Amino acid sequence: MKRRVVYVFIAIISVTLFFLYKTSLKVTDVFEGTDEMTLNKVVGRTQIMSNPTTYFAFEDEEANEIMDILKKIKYRAQPDEETAKGWKYTFYIEFKDEKGNKMVMNIQIMDDAAYVNDQRYSIKSNESIKFLKFFSGMQKSTIEQELLNVLEGVSLKAKYDSNNERILLTLQNNSSETIYYGERIILEKKQEDKWYEVTFSGDVSFNDILNYLLPLNEEERNFPINIWIPVTKGEYRIIKEVSNQERMKEMYYLSAGFTIRD
Repeated sequence: MKRRVVYVFIAIISVTLFFLYKTSLKVTDVFEGTDEMTLNKVVGRTQIMSNPTTYFAFEDEEANEIMDILKKIKYRAQPDEETAKGWKYTFYIEFKDEKGNKMVMNIQIMDDAAYVNDQRYSIKSNESIKFLKFFSGMQKSTIEQELLNVLEGVSLKAKYDSNNERILLTLQNNSSETIYYGERIILEKKQEDKWYEVTFSGDVSFNDILNYLLPLNEEERNFPINIWIPVTKGEYRIIKEVSNQERMKEMYYLSAGFTIRD
């Protein structure tokens, strides 16, 4: 009986010491010295995507939002006990002072660990998931600008309904010909003056239906924004293919832009 009491006592002491060790780890300000500097660049990469070599350059509101999240994380220094593998999020951050001097930070985050300029830290395991919305696995648009909206008399209009989180589309045919089109649409986002296609959030498919729109008519459709991977604030456009031939041998691209502010 005494031996059992001793074992229980030792176990309690061990748990208590471990708890005290974990809670006594000092929270480190990894961004010390950057408050007086200007945020010059934020580039991110994540291996959640199908193509882990794709990099994203974040600017303005997105870059500042990422920095706000990174600064709120509680970084507790830990010995480098293991090699970093399978990092979900990697950030390259560049600051500049008034004299143009640069300060560079590399931050890698996975689950309950983080590396800041190769120094290992422990963090709460649910912190990094907040970055998911910034990475949508977008690929650069393959549609050339000069190929858009060249079918005379036919146009596409788009509007984002923030209350219902839907994209409202209006296809207008002010030509003298019947227009043919399918169900498929493409959502693209503008970043650094370039357009990137936004991927769908799941197994999304469009019905293989041939629709038509008579001359001097219009048709309205709406699509929930959640069929795409979570989008952030920014400039977007919808791309849709149409044809003035029933067999759709010659295709034309229509585009309509809109902005998400919330």
